[in-house]
Amino acid sequence: TDKATGETLGIAGPYDPGDWPEHELGWHIWPAHAEGQGIAFEAATAARHWAYDTLGWTTAVSYIAPGNARSIALAERLGATRDDTADRPDPDCLVYRHPYPA
Repeated sequence: TDKATGETLGIAGPYDPGDWPEHELGWHIWPAHAEGQGIAFEAATAARHWAYDTLGWTTAVSYIAPGNARSIALAERLGATRDDTADRPDPDCLVYRHPYPA
């Protein structure tokens, strides 16, 4: 949320649908003007810590559409590495595996 205006900028957090192969760490930034400001990185970093430390997750992935360059770059900035051997809910998505937060 933009602290000055109250505008909702996006979401980030753990996601665990029962029929997906693994826990997911996901994020979305909605307005274009909010992209590239580090908001998603800050939110995803905090969400990953919470998922591992509070929820007790031992692993997390992000399922990303191949053409989503901004999400791929964010996953890599978070230290996630592409895991082509992982199961996925959609055969066309990429899987990025997150390290345990330091």
